[in-house]
Amino acid sequence: MNSNAQGPQYDLVVVGGGAIGLATACHSARKGKKVLVLEARKFFHHSGSSGDIMRMFRILYSTPEDTQRAINSLKMWHELEKDSGEKLLWMTGQLNFGSNKSTAGAQGEYKKVKEALTKLGRPCRPLSKEEIEKEFHLTNFKYDGYFSPDNGVMNVPLILRTFYKLAQRNLATLIEKAEVTAVKVDNESVTVKATVKEDKDRFSDAGTPRTYTAKKCVIACGAYTNEVLKNIQPQKKYKLNYAVWDMVYDYYATDPKIDNIYPGMWVYFGERTDELYYGFPPVPWGPPNLAKIGWESTTQKTMKLPNRTDERQDLVPARDDVKKTVDFIKNHCLGVEPYPVYSGNCVHPHFGDHNAVLDRLPDPHRNAVVCAGGWSFKFLPLYAKLIYQVTFENKNIEDLWKELSINRKAPDPQKAEKEKPVLQYDSGEGSSGSS
Repeated sequence: MNSNAQGPQYDLVVVGGGAIGLATACHSARKGKKVLVLEARKFFHHSGSSGDIMRMFRILYSTPEDTQRAINSLKMWHELEKDSGEKLLWMTGQLNFGSNKSTAGAQGEYKKVKEALTKLGRPCRPLSKEEIEKEFHLTNFKYDGYFSPDNGVMNVPLILRTFYKLAQRNLATLIEKAEVTAVKVDNESVTVKATVKEDKDRFSDAGTPRTYTAKKCVIACGAYTNEVLKNIQPQKKYKLNYAVWDMVYDYYATDPKIDNIYPGMWVYFGERTDELYYGFPPVPWGPPNLAKIGWESTTQKTMKLPNRTDERQDLVPARDDVKKTVDFIKNHCLGVEPYPVYSGNCVHPHFGDHNAVLDRLPDPHRNAVVCAGGWSFKFLPLYAKLIYQVTFENKNIEDLWKELSINRKAPDPQKAEKEKPVLQYDSGEGSSGSS
């Protein structure tokens, strides 16, 4: 497919058809934009950041600002449920309990999270350690906690398919098995080259490189983002400073004689960042009597990713990570068999400050927007709106949500005590810097 002499074929081409890519396509197409999505694998694959059947929706953050953003995102989820006719969230509430000395991690700081809830006037019920054991069957802890009802479990497969269907309904073009080999960006348009590995019996040009043109481009490839950034032309040697975290999730059999073993999600905050554990109740769309319990970290913080177009999920859960969860269950979880029924994993790009990136690339590539980062699923409709505002309304992310800026510095994901620019690139003088 060649570029159109009359102008770009599309308003927007989205590279990456995972959660952020599909949410972006859905939002932009519903705004009347002509959208193309190119996914390197098949849609809904399990080799990226969107595997598993559930994710945590929470408003529990260390600052009132982030808590309010999560509340705003919740409103957008409910609007999406109304528009789609699908029940995407199961609002179970969440128990937080642990040490006031807990350090900042993926779930924030225990004490500051409660302070943010109080400041915004959100409901929060205190629970003693005895009440925690009675209601949640969690034992051998010395800490009290609090229960916040404005949290829930997200139906991941249904959410992804809902974004996909709504994007299609609004005339977005979605192409899978399309490996992007080059992205040329200038002040007028974007040209994307891709090889589409379609069925040769159905398409005579299967495997032939194709060229697509658009006014704007969004790169939303999760842990594979740097693989696409290196193909940006003119070449700037862009690289986002993230580590690839391979996060293990496990499902454990619960005692069927215990009714409602977990009345909501729960998170335990130890005194150290690596003492963070979570649990999900068995969900209506999943196997009965199976609870998801895990360690909110990983021993595999830098890993070699499989080829972007490899159909196999050759990411093997780390045995040491599973063992940490098993030991935790043996010591603290009543009514749970301490051996996983099955385990899986997902990979995501982890920045040292636990924030994502959502911003334009520097000149001369400002028609390209990048969005990447872990722990983002709960913000999908809000991110899609922000991407639209940055891409088509020329708004600055520093004015909307400065912590997502590509211009910021963050602790190095490998050496947390040292800050580095989030974006590194060739400045044209033989050096590397941030925009």
